[in-house]
Amino acid sequence: MEQETINNTPYTQPNFNAVEPGKEIKLFSQANMQRIQELQKHNDELHRQIMQIEKDIHHVADPLTLLAEKERSSILIARNSGEIAKIHLANEERLRRISELENRNKRLVLEKNAQRDGFIDIRDPHERAKHASSFFLTQAHIEKNANEIYELNQE
Repeated sequence: MEQETINNTPYTQPNFNAVEPGKEIKLFSQANMQRIQELQKHNDELHRQIMQIEKDIHHVADPLTLLAEKERSSILIARNSGEIAKIHLANEERLRRISELENRNKRLVLEKNAQRDGFIDIRDPHERAKHASSFFLTQAHIEKNANEIYELNQE
C-alpha cells in the first residue's frame, strides 16, 4: 500500500483490490457445491440402474417396461447434467465479472494516482476543484467496484 503524510501523521490508503493477499476467490458457494454433488450422485445411481436394466432386459417377459424405465433414467441424467452445466456457467460468469472489476479497479487506481499527482501542479482554484472532484469520483468508482466484487465473492 502507498503511504502518505497528512498533517505530519502517516496515512495509509486503503487497498481496494477485490481479494486480499492470502484469500482465495470461492469457486462455488457451499449450496452450489452441495447441489452439484447431489446431482452427480443421482446421475451415478441412474447410471447403475441403466446398467442393471440392460442386464435384466434379456431375462424378463415384458422388456418394454424396462425400456421405458431406461429412457426415463436417461432423460433424468440429461436434466441433471443440464442443471450442473447451468451452475458451472453461472459461476464462470461470476468469475469473469470479478476479473473484469479487478482489472477496472487496477486501471482506476493508476488514474487516481495520476490525478492526485497532477493536483499539486494546478494553481487555478477552479481547475483544482474540478481535479479534486474527478479524483473523488474515481475513488467512489473504485469503492463501488470493490463492493460488487465482495458481493460476488459471497455468492
